[in-house]
Amino acid sequence: PMAYDPTATLAPPPRAVPVKKNSSGCWPALAGLLLTVGIAGGLWWWLDPLSQLSGDGSEVVSPGGSDASNPNLSEAERDRKQALRDRAVALSVDWAYISRLTDQLFYEQNPDRQGTQLTDQPQDEPLRAKWDAIAADNLDLIEANLSTDARSKLGRYNPADSDRWKRQVNALYVSSKALYDLADARFNQLFPGRASEGFVETPVDQIWFALAQDQVSAMESGENLTEITFAEGTFNQQQQGNLNPGQGQIYVLNLSAEQLLRLNLQAPPESTRLSLYVPVLTDELPHLLADAEQNTWAGELPQSGYYEIVVVSQSENVIPYRLTVAVDNVINDIINQPDPPEKNN
Repeated sequence: PMAYDPTATLAPPPRAVPVKKNSSGCWPALAGLLLTVGIAGGLWWWLDPLSQLSGDGSEVVSPGGSDASNPNLSEAERDRKQALRDRAVALSVDWAYISRLTDQLFYEQNPDRQGTQLTDQPQDEPLRAKWDAIAADNLDLIEANLSTDARSKLGRYNPADSDRWKRQVNALYVSSKALYDLADARFNQLFPGRASEGFVETPVDQIWFALAQDQVSAMESGENLTEITFAEGTFNQQQQGNLNPGQGQIYVLNLSAEQLLRLNLQAPPESTRLSLYVPVLTDELPHLLADAEQNTWAGELPQSGYYEIVVVSQSENVIPYRLTVAVDNVINDIINQPDPPEKNN
């Protein structure tokens, strides 16, 4: 039946009119009433598909609905479904989003079920158990990889968030390309192969947005962003650490056009990707390196401003790395050094 809507506008009551008495009694009136009820009932059945049963007379199971109290399911299954909902609440994740995400992955794994719905009948119990298992895995993944703030917005991310993140990272002299490198690396580690397919509006894509949100927060706290500066008389610096699977680090340094820059990244073979972005990205010069498997670069810099070095892991294991950055001369006159151009990309 249709849900009650407290905001609905009520129609005014019918105006009372005198009833003309008829010697034939109440039977014609009763017949008319029954006919009206019958027509209304038929229209209600046609207009409200949710009131219909599946083809075999069983009730269609709606994972995002109230099936945790469905009396046709066993007590153990009802408890399992309720536990999933309770866990989503505890993680601050919208259950309607979890249902859509689980539906997407369930039907990808069971393409023969596309276009069909699960019922509450015994023959669908194994598939209902599989759906619940996928939902549990989704909650595991979200809990392990997203902050409370990021996961609380799942299902509500949109392009306006990307625009906001761009302004936030540009203020740190980081481009959106560098941000996307970090988000792509995390996403590809969780969902191998999907990052190269392009993004459409699906529940899985919402996780990419949530990962990007966490990367922006990490930049603002300095967790994954470091500015490299050179002390007087020094011309090189080393940065080192460990990278978890899918993790990345960004290094920014303010350099001048025509300076010579040399990069050397030491890490296990084929375990990293290296990018080097220019201060002002153009169609002719969008980068000096982008997602490259090579671990060295040397050359004369074409622009003045903040360069971005991005190192991301594509390994399934924790890896150590050491990045050496060297320049041919260092400008120590901070007072007279020109301001770097603003980032707007």
